[in-house]
Amino acid sequence: MVNGNSDDKSPVAHATRAAALAGRGELDGAIAEANRALELEPDFSYAHLLLAKLLSERALAHLQAVQKPFDSVITKYTGDGEPIRVLQLGSTRAVGQTNTEAMLDPATFETTTIVVQYWDPQRALPPHHVVFNAIADPDSCAGALDVANWLLQKTAAPLINPPARVLATGRVTNAERLRNVDAVIAPASALMSRAFILANGNGFNYPLLVRSPGYHNGEHLAFVDEASRLFEAVNTLPGDDLLAIEFVDTRSADGRFRKYRAMAIDGELYPAHMAVSNHWNVHYFSAQMGAAERAEEARYLDDMRDALGNVAFEALLRLAAAVGLDYLGIDFGIAPDGRVVVFEANAAMTIFMPEASPETEYRRRAAARIFEAGRELVKRRAGR
Repeated sequence: MVNGNSDDKSPVAHATRAAALAGRGELDGAIAEANRALELEPDFSYAHLLLAKLLSERALAHLQAVQKPFDSVITKYTGDGEPIRVLQLGSTRAVGQTNTEAMLDPATFETTTIVVQYWDPQRALPPHHVVFNAIADPDSCAGALDVANWLLQKTAAPLINPPARVLATGRVTNAERLRNVDAVIAPASALMSRAFILANGNGFNYPLLVRSPGYHNGEHLAFVDEASRLFEAVNTLPGDDLLAIEFVDTRSADGRFRKYRAMAIDGELYPAHMAVSNHWNVHYFSAQMGAAERAEEARYLDDMRDALGNVAFEALLRLAAAVGLDYLGIDFGIAPDGRVVVFEANAAMTIFMPEASPETEYRRRAAARIFEAGRELVKRRAGR
């Protein structure tokens, strides 16, 4: 009680809460409480002063937001003659973007990358022959993709990886639309609140994977083999909403897991790498890649169709066509019956060029083929 009134009807109580929330940096809540105080007592001078201070802070934050260090960066052309001018769309969130540096070499292209959230829509877009949308992760960059799509109304140039198509490559959306592709297994995936998952843990099929959306390289991803371990796993993950993903066992006859990566560039498949691990969460940097495993990977990189078989190879072609991106990465395993188990299919895939050595020469050839295919894609779209 404050001055004999309930807190809900007390302008003093609301103003006091506003001051407390402001002190904790909770600006939205503080503004709401100050406004409520003034609804109850329009002449309450303390609440007016407090609200003026809060709104000034909000205005200052917005002014600072538009005064960023850069809204674009240009990679200068170093070749002879007229360059192919590429307008690349990027986001303030570096994670989850297509790594185009190796394919957009300055000997061929002059690339202007704009940060879409910082770009003033009243300005003309930089000169360009083709647009490459490098914003690639819809689970963390949906807002940036929406802004990119809006800015693209100002150009009629050819476009690589349209934002609307990238938006459809989220983990949940992919699971729904790829499950009907012949010879493809798309593990079921659902976005749920943390509270819902914990309250309904006994109703899930185990084992399953739980992960925070918008992360890659196995970060914030947990394997749960029974309901009693769900609480511990979920509480290691950030975010209010989490992905619950069906676990599909892709162990080969030798009891180990294999994860393949392929790029689909303008409808053609290019093998990127293969990793072998004793652990279900396979990543190249932690894989067990001895001489025998490297020989197996070399076979995959040299002749993908022969290494996977026609069933899996044709399934990957159908999968790429269903996704519909010009530049696409696919991480996948092979089920015991030969079908493709798709882990990810989006443009947020990085291709590394290994350091030169006799052991890495076969991997360097594969990376070079992918970079060259990417360059040719951009040149074709630019009409060169």
